[in-house]
Amino acid sequence: MSDSDQYELNEGDEFIFAIDKSGSMQASDAQLEGKQVSRIVRAKVKGTEYIRAGAKYDKTGPTLLAFGSDVVVYENVSEDKAEAILGKIQAHDSATRTDLAIQKAWELHQASGSKQTVLFLLTDGEPTGIPNAQEVVKETIRGIASKVKASGNEHSFAISFVTVGVPNEGLKAFLTDLDDNLGAEIDIVDVKAIEEIGSLEQAFAGALHD
Repeated sequence: MSDSDQYELNEGDEFIFAIDKSGSMQASDAQLEGKQVSRIVRAKVKGTEYIRAGAKYDKTGPTLLAFGSDVVVYENVSEDKAEAILGKIQAHDSATRTDLAIQKAWELHQASGSKQTVLFLLTDGEPTGIPNAQEVVKETIRGIASKVKASGNEHSFAISFVTVGVPNEGLKAFLTDLDDNLGAEIDIVDVKAIEEIGSLEQAFAGALHD
């Protein structure tokens, strides 16, 4: 039985799509319909697909985050505006502030009042830009996990790390560390390659229930 057979998105559920805009996302080692494309292009294609699919659940449109040295928030991204907004995102930042993207997504989830939110975080590298950047991300996730547990709904918020392109050793080590050494009260993190995530419904269910 597939994830989509076991679980359905409901109107009012939320998803937030975060795209890494650091300079390394310009590397052309991602696959799209049998061709090599840049990582940022691959991420934008998946973003467009999911935003369009999400229109039937979120009538005002999902939220898009572009993160690198900072986070740029695009709220209420409607189906007809998705491609134009994604087209504005350029991969040129010198840092990957993953912590800021996660914290912003959590704040948006709390403000929305949604019963279930998934942050799809597309990235090609480990967190950088501040001292102990990886530990800051882990602390951010641990803090959120504690609040999710206290809410009584352990499926209310999940983070799906989605790797784009060929992951470097630093990213692989970081994601392994998240899996093995996070020490959070509950597990709210899922890790997949972009090639492994299917429809929005399947990816949403997998992030919440894997």
